[in-house]
Parts: sequence; structure tokens; C-alpha cells
Amino acid sequence: MSTNYEILRNLTHEVATQYVGQTFQLIRDGQPAAAFDLTAVERLMPNRPRSSRMKRDPFSLYFTGPAEPLLPQGMYDLKSESVSLDGLFLVPLGRNEQGRYEYEAVFT
Repeated sequence: MSTNYEILRNLTHEVATQYVGQTFQLIRDGQPAAAFDLTAVERLMPNRPRSSRMKRDPFSLYFTGPAEPLLPQGMYDLKSESVSLDGLFLVPLGRNEQGRYEYEAVFT
């Protein structure tokens, strides 16, 4: 069985795309605190060859969270029915047209 750290360490663009459209619960103190929707997974620098030092192509996960509160940049645990993304570093990007906050997690 993989540890949650191994899931993030081994996550690839191809694997992450299967989670698009899923709702993740932000976990605080062991309890669900807010819902986040995974809206997109995008490759970074898709036309550039991967360095031999990198084990995966860099990509970003994009989440939409609640309208309030704005979460500061930091590490969070997000869980869906199919995967736990513990220790995910989220960066707030701003509000979308619906007034909900958007966040990005970058993988290199």
C-alpha cells in the first residue's frame, strides 16, 4: 500500500487527469472543512523536452474552493473518494467569475 507522501511524489499528469471533476474535502483536525473541485490538470512547458534529472513532466492542478474564507498559501490535506492528496502545497490565484477562490498546486 502506498503512503500518502508516495502518492504525491509519484503523481503524474496522466494519472492526475483521471481526478478532474472530482470534489475533494479539505481536512482540518481530521474533519472535512471545505469542498474543493479539481477543475483542470495542465502540463507546464508542454513543448519542451524533459530534463534527464526530472522523473515526470511538470504540471499543475487547478482547484476551485469556497468563496470564503481565502486560504493562505500553504500545505493542505485534500481527500476525494478515490485519492488522498496529503501535504499538497496550494497557492491562491484569485476569485473566478462566480466569486469562488481558485488555487494551484505545481508538480515538477
